[in-house]
Amino acid sequence: MKKIGEIGSKTELSEFEFIVQGNVEKSDYIVAKQGKNLVYAQVIEMFSGIFEGKEVTIGKANIIGYLEDGVIQKLRRPLKPKTPLYLAKREDMINFLKLIRDPKKGIFYGFLERAEKIPVYLDVNTFTTRHIAILAQSGGGKSYDVGIIIEELLDKEIPVIVFDPHGEYYTLKYPNDDEKDLNAMDYFNISPKGYKNIIVYAPDPNIAPTADKKLQLRGYNLSLNEILELLPYELKGKHIGIIAEAIDRLEGEFDLNLLKEEIKKDENDEKWEVIAMLEQVIAPEIFTQTPVSLEEIVRIGGASIINLRGTPQWLKEVIVNRLIKDLFYARMLGKVPPFLIVLEEAHNFVPSGKKTICSEIIKTVASEGRKFGVGLCVVTQRAAKIDEDVLSQCGTKIIKRISSKADLEAILTSAETLEREFLEEIQRLPPWMSLVTGLTTEVPLFVRVRVRKSKHGGVTPNILKEIRKWKEKNERS
Repeated sequence: MKKIGEIGSKTELSEFEFIVQGNVEKSDYIVAKQGKNLVYAQVIEMFSGIFEGKEVTIGKANIIGYLEDGVIQKLRRPLKPKTPLYLAKREDMINFLKLIRDPKKGIFYGFLERAEKIPVYLDVNTFTTRHIAILAQSGGGKSYDVGIIIEELLDKEIPVIVFDPHGEYYTLKYPNDDEKDLNAMDYFNISPKGYKNIIVYAPDPNIAPTADKKLQLRGYNLSLNEILELLPYELKGKHIGIIAEAIDRLEGEFDLNLLKEEIKKDENDEKWEVIAMLEQVIAPEIFTQTPVSLEEIVRIGGASIINLRGTPQWLKEVIVNRLIKDLFYARMLGKVPPFLIVLEEAHNFVPSGKKTICSEIIKTVASEGRKFGVGLCVVTQRAAKIDEDVLSQCGTKIIKRISSKADLEAILTSAETLEREFLEEIQRLPPWMSLVTGLTTEVPLFVRVRVRKSKHGGVTPNILKEIRKWKEKNERS
């Protein structure tokens, strides 16, 4: 092992400062001997200082721990000053962190930062069934990383259902053509790839022209509770009674239009409020007698993108609620294979301290989905605004750059293996780096995220370039 320095006078159980005496940089993994144990640490800071009257380079390192009976243990006493430090060896790091070596068993997310291209494979089973949270501020790279995860799952033929509020995931169909990404592909040993087994559904294909099909869900022979869950507002007792009586009067199969006509026969004038709400549900022609089959939505090796761009929030919630419920119960009955749900802008669908049309079923999947092979990936830029129980149920957290104090505290509360010392680093993360913590890693890991094989659809537009395009378009016309 190459000696890179020795511990200075400031040494604690969780961190230490050291005098740099060799080639070492921020994020490097280093080791020190304490008795028979090798103690691993990661360099988190480098700065100039004075030591014993001389100007020197000083490093600061977070202590990860040492291995005892196959388990990473925290220090019980600080490392001694002047203890020699060495760069950690590649093979030792893989063994210490218990990183997956077999690509068939893991999702290739990238390389361990500053660690000789050590690949980070996240255990597929744990990753999907114990749920995932991807957390970053706006522009932090969330949707890019979600694309990587979807690519990896599709390569392993795991079905994925994506609720896409902004209509950006359709680009998974096309190979990545970004010049910067293409130049980095050799480094990650990957190639451009478009995924063909993808169907994009939209409530209104006119608003979402990238859609392959109009989204149509079951709208016939619904129970009273199912009908109430379709409505934009919570009804009072009298209104519920009007619907219940109309259902009782109907014989045989009925859809929402027949139900509306039956309600019109009611003598109670309050029926018109019910009819007005029903008409809001009927108008988009989503809930019909010819729904998309659940077997088509959940396909081995396929992804279904539910493009919700331009859809009112209440209707987004209704669609998320209806579809997740139908899929979850279909999986419970063994009618569809295991699958992963990706919920973008999750704080809008299952917010903290507030009930939405779809919040209960999302909480149910978070708490019970593991038993049935239904995984949940919540994606949000506001960790403090998503339901605390849902966030805590996510066994793996992929954290990107976040600067909001409230969001940082929410993450710290929900991530058992994350310590406060990491918060400062999180605020400085570049878009190509993530902090991965939870059940899929022994300790929090900084990962240099691989580039996407498929085209990224969530690129922030260049305003000046867009203005030029509009000017040229107007001049031609």
